Amino acid sequence: MVKDKKVLGIIAEYNPFHNGHLYHINEAKKISGADTVVVVMSGNFTQRGEPSIIDKYERTKMAIDNGVDLVVELPFYYACNSAQYFAEGGIEILESLGVVDYIAFGAETGDIDVLKKISNIVLEKNEILQRYLDKGLSYPAALEESLKEIVKVSEADFGNDFVDNYVNNSANSFINNSNDILAIEYLKALKKMDSSIIPITITRKGARHLDSNINAEFASGSAIRRYIKEFWQEMLDSQNNTLISATSNNVYKNMIENNKFGVQCELLKNVLPDLALEILKKNIDKLYLDEKKYYDILRAKLMTAKECELKRIYSISEGLENKFLSELRYSNTLDDYIKSVKSKRYTYTRINRICSQIIVNLTKDEKPPKYIRILGFNHKGRQLLKNIKGGGLNKLPIYTDVSQKEKDLMRHDITATDIYNLLSNNDIYEKSDFVVKPVIR
Repeated sequence: MVKDKKVLGIIAEYNPFHNGHLYHINEAKKISGADTVVVVMSGNFTQRGEPSIIDKYERTKMAIDNGVDLVVELPFYYACNSAQYFAEGGIEILESLGVVDYIAFGAETGDIDVLKKISNIVLEKNEILQRYLDKGLSYPAALEESLKEIVKVSEADFGNDFVDNYVNNSANSFINNSNDILAIEYLKALKKMDSSIIPITITRKGARHLDSNINAEFASGSAIRRYIKEFWQEMLDSQNNTLISATSNNVYKNMIENNKFGVQCELLKNVLPDLALEILKKNIDKLYLDEKKYYDILRAKLMTAKECELKRIYSISEGLENKFLSELRYSNTLDDYIKSVKSKRYTYTRINRICSQIIVNLTKDEKPPKYIRILGFNHKGRQLLKNIKGGGLNKLPIYTDVSQKEKDLMRHDITATDIYNLLSNNDIYEKSDFVVKPVIR
């Protein structure tokens, strides 16, 4: 096949799709000159270990309605794991499609050469990074300290500007710049795979990742999720915590009758593209995920698990399974439980990820998944898939449907979807990965 059009790859969560994502896609297309956009997107659980605010198929619709042509699922194994695994899984899928020319990622540091320099340093001096990790530092803190140590030994090799701006400047701390961390991991993965995909970076616009302000045009995903969650909690409180039902519930009726969600949407209109907001509005009865039910599922798993079984969970190490079991009876909410287990070494996010890994049963003996699962496409994406398959360009098998034959291959993704459906009161058969077909727009 002779390919005369450029293909842009993006790795994302779109939880939910907001103005910052739209800006990122449009800017990346301008810079790369790409005609087609492929996104590798996390499924129903995110890198922070949380269920997504809206399911993967609805988020796929948001993406395609706003400039994406083909959406591929990032398997749970990668999506609900550390930045290194998240990045490696996404890059492998883009590389394995055999047609991607560019990858674009957002970063607080907009200079791709600086990010490449840092990623090369980390790859070449990985033993220093590992030493700080072994001391109990979180990955961002270990990366920052190892970079300082490496530069201190041979400062002349890096130049004063680099040292002043990216080593000694606390404003550029990796601890605060989660997108820089992912950018570095993407670049490391590209180099390790000897990929020909060209990386480009788009400077993050507006709010930082954890900013809580939702009044600006570019609000963070975490701020938008927090806003929706607080609104739902307010509605639940007004109804004495009535449980949500997919077919009939007082909270939902109250929202419709009083147009309360419409009022809230006025603020969301500032931060979400119109088509994405419409999808949220159509799914308002699904935007509440039952956290108590999630915690009950987790506690049931822990109550019936042996220590030796917990030790096998993917991200558990160094006796952490004992802490998970010993704190189980003393916390009434998931948030309180995670806070009781976390420590200086094991951050809230990591404990949250481990909780989801326990529920889905992701263990250390699992092999990295080797497949490409299609979540949706438009006419351009369909043609790209046809060209990939027709030209034998893909390095991994491509699946558009999930049958019983793929049950073992995709078991963690299938389980994650089943758990998600329980939390959102969906029919676990009708909304299962076996039944729901890829989105076609």
